[in-house]
Amino acid sequence: MKHELNSIKQQGFTLIELVIVIVMIGILTAFAIPQFMQYRTEARIAQLNSVAGSVRAAAQMSRAVWLAQDNPLSTTINVDNNGMDLPVTVNTSGYPVIGVGGISNAVKTLGSPNLTYSDTNGRFTLTGVGVDPATCYIEYDEVTGDVLPAGVVVTGC
Repeated sequence: MKHELNSIKQQGFTLIELVIVIVMIGILTAFAIPQFMQYRTEARIAQLNSVAGSVRAAAQMSRAVWLAQDNPLSTTINVDNNGMDLPVTVNTSGYPVIGVGGISNAVKTLGSPNLTYSDTNGRFTLTGVGVDPATCYIEYDEVTGDVLPAGVVVTGC
């Protein structure tokens, strides 16, 4: 009879083993969550820098089309948008203007769902959970066809 009791195998985990595993998972989570939050911020900043590059490229492409037309009095050019001509309003230097039909049309193919554009100040703003739109944006300068040097603001991303 005594021999039968010793041959019974233990099944499952003890309560102390389960508590130790739960505590270890909690400690790992406490270290992991701040790292993931940092990655989200870095991803938003990278997206904003990507938009800045797209804006610069669109402005230069528009100016190249304007120069190729060889008509300095022209204020509208047509750029290709997936096989369709899209009118872009340009200034006297050939760069897209800030207003309606300007740089927003030149970068129409960005298609980011969390990106908004203001025709009044040339500001491309990231939106979304955890983003402060007042401090996560770039500003386009229609005079130089570039993003303003102080116009890349990422403190709220």
